[in-house]
Amino acid sequence: MPARGPGDRERSPTTRSISELEGARSSLALAAGNVAIYRLGWLSEQGIGAVQGLPHTLKILLEDLLRRAGSRDVADADVAALAAFGAIRSTLSITPIRRA
Repeated sequence: MPARGPGDRERSPTTRSISELEGARSSLALAAGNVAIYRLGWLSEQGIGAVQGLPHTLKILLEDLLRRAGSRDVADADVAALAAFGAIRSTLSITPIRRA
């Protein structure tokens, strides 16, 4: 384990910074108690990206980034970049490769 200096702090996985994307966070009441959910639709409502057009695999990755937005690992811009991929993807002209 690397040595830590006097100014270094150890961050716990639950430590969060302030994120402008906190509005996506909501609560869902279950019999076992409330759980936090992160609404991808909120990103579209805010004009951050075209989430509906994303493949399901990218939606899963986007939800994970949204949960961790504002942490030391994920910036709000990372979430916005992936959310905007749906709009970029719809403007791309992809030509399939055909073998002769």
